[in-house]
Formats: sequence, structure tokens, C-alpha cells
Amino acid sequence: MMDMKNFVISSPETEDEEFLAKHGAIILRDEHGREWYSSQRLFGTNTVKIMYDSDNVVRSITTDVSTLYPHQHSVAEVEEISDEVDIFGGWIYSDGYVVKNPSQPDAESQPSDESEKLRLRALADSEIEWLQDAVNSGIATEEESVLLDKWREYRIQLMRVDTENPIWPKTPND
Repeated sequence: MMDMKNFVISSPETEDEEFLAKHGAIILRDEHGREWYSSQRLFGTNTVKIMYDSDNVVRSITTDVSTLYPHQHSVAEVEEISDEVDIFGGWIYSDGYVVKNPSQPDAESQPSDESEKLRLRALADSEIEWLQDAVNSGIATEEESVLLDKWREYRIQLMRVDTENPIWPKTPND
């Protein structure tokens, strides 16, 4: 399993790297001097790739290594991970495995209503983003324009929710 640590920006050293840099690529090298783009082929095709920070906290998860930009991060691959793993600080990469971050409180002790508010905000932001793109491009349907207004109103209502005593607004899809 690959584990490339501590990527930093570097200068091109080969003709291939010169070509990449000439076309806008930023050359990155790990602590052993291995160049990022040419090293991607060393990762397995049927593994999960984990990008993690200097504290080993998981910051990105993918099966396609080419989607990562590991500047000031490290990249490792693992056979599999739990469906519970996320990139919000609760998981670390350690000795070839992704495990719960011992410096993070258990999910039971975390403010679940605050987490739910963040989850719902991310959902609203995602819906608003694509609907706004459709409006800005002049290709939104009447239904999409109305839905955009509903999602914006929902997001405002959501941000006013007191997580100490939450009363959740209904999403426009409900």
C-alpha cells in the first residue's frame, strides 16, 4: 500500500515535469522526492485513497487518486474504510488504517443538534448553488427559480434555529 508523506511545491526536474509545469501543473514532491503526478500510477485501482494532514487527520477520501491535490498533506491508500468515516476531524490515518481520532469526543458527547444544523446547511448550500447556476446561466425552468427561492428561505430559517431547543424547518423537498 502506498503512503506518500508531506507534499511540498517543487521545481520541475525532468522533461515530463517541465511539460506539466508549462501547462499549468504545480509540481509537488513528497518527503522522499517522489513527484506527485508520475507517482499516481503507483496507487492501486481498487483501493481507497486517503489524504491526511500533518496531524494525520483525514481530510479527503476518494477511489480516484487523480482527484487529490495534496499540497502540505500526505496521501495513503487502504483496502477499505468504514462507512462512518468522514473528513470533519473525527478520523485519522494511523499505521495503515483509518481509525477514530482519539482527540475528538465520541459522537454521543458531540452536540448532535449542532451537527444536524451543519448537515442541513450543507444540503441547502448545495441545492442553492446549482439552482443559482441555472438562473445565472439563463437556463432555469420556472420550477427551478421558485425552488431556489424556497431553498434560500429554508436556509434563513435553518440559520435561526436554536440548537439548544431546535425546531427544524421543513426542507423544500418535504
